[in-house]
Amino acid sequence: MPAFDAAKAYPYRSGQARISGEVVSEQGGTLSNATVRLVGTSVAATADQNGRFVFPTLQTNPSNPPIYRVLVTAVGAGTIAMERVPLFDRQEIVLRLIVPPAGQTRTTDGFPSTPSGRPPKRAAADAIATFGSVSPAADATAARSEGGEQSAASVGSAAPVAAYSDTDAPPYIRIGRNPTGGQSCYSGTDNYVQVDHVRFVDYVKWVLPAEWVPSWPQNSLIAGAMLIRNYAWRVVNNGGAHGNADLDDSPCDQVYNPTRKTSATDAAVEAAFADGFNRNGVVFFSEYVDGTPDGTERPPCSAITGSCDYAGRLSQWGSKKLAEDGLTPHQILEYYYNAYTGYAPNPNVPIGYFTIKPPAPEPRLLVVPG
Repeated sequence: MPAFDAAKAYPYRSGQARISGEVVSEQGGTLSNATVRLVGTSVAATADQNGRFVFPTLQTNPSNPPIYRVLVTAVGAGTIAMERVPLFDRQEIVLRLIVPPAGQTRTTDGFPSTPSGRPPKRAAADAIATFGSVSPAADATAARSEGGEQSAASVGSAAPVAAYSDTDAPPYIRIGRNPTGGQSCYSGTDNYVQVDHVRFVDYVKWVLPAEWVPSWPQNSLIAGAMLIRNYAWRVVNNGGAHGNADLDDSPCDQVYNPTRKTSATDAAVEAAFADGFNRNGVVFFSEYVDGTPDGTERPPCSAITGSCDYAGRLSQWGSKKLAEDGLTPHQILEYYYNAYTGYAPNPNVPIGYFTIKPPAPEPRLLVVPG
């Protein structure tokens, strides 16, 4: 069972929270002496020589956290405002604020208030059509033979090479950054603004707070991190979904936003990387949908092509309710994925668990033009 470091996830007392982060230039490098303000308050901080800033510990409301706007100004640079930054109770809110050139003003979205309303995932649908089968062995063989290794030459010499594995998570993943800023599905596949090469565990850390709500129970967050990880892992095993990128940053894949996360979501991801889940030894597409806020969905119905949104997919709101009812991350996964799904890799094999090799300790981000 994943181990969760509660002290790291919730470093403050109830009724308290803190905002910290990094100020960087859109043109490259960190910005020292930038001023970071919490709009509507007297709270402000100055970025240090490494671009780091820390606000003092702030008061919050555990049941209804206040939502702020964070504004950054810097001499010789533009202005960036991040909307919707809630003071999640007991948590450290970590921001990466990217300042545009002088004379320009940008606004960026903060944390979502609900899970992303998601259509059936494009990447999964494409990959299932290419690689899917009802046989785990055949499914694995197809993925190995038809795209199990990525060519570094396809995205530049700095690109990582990920070999097919159902036991070791990929070290890196390629993320296409689209012109819509990840706010909507993008039809211009392979024509991205840039392609980020991100350490795999860091990718999951930036996706979880964009797909789940950081104030949700820890077991829901851990289950979410396990799903996000497995979904991306399987796409990498299949050689990627978009040619020069494994996934993109849109809701049709998984929302990736490397500008905000929290101590609780980071701790959930670290717990999730303790073990993986599969069917018959094969990492499979762990799809999920938003569901309904009351979390009363029935278990998945029988066909992914049918009208039921929960056919072999976890409900995000449902995971919140199940966690509130006391279910563990594994029990939440089993509630959804041990039901009949009617599609690859095998409709009647219950999920199993295995130990994942710890990821490399050093973070790394490579950016290659799209």
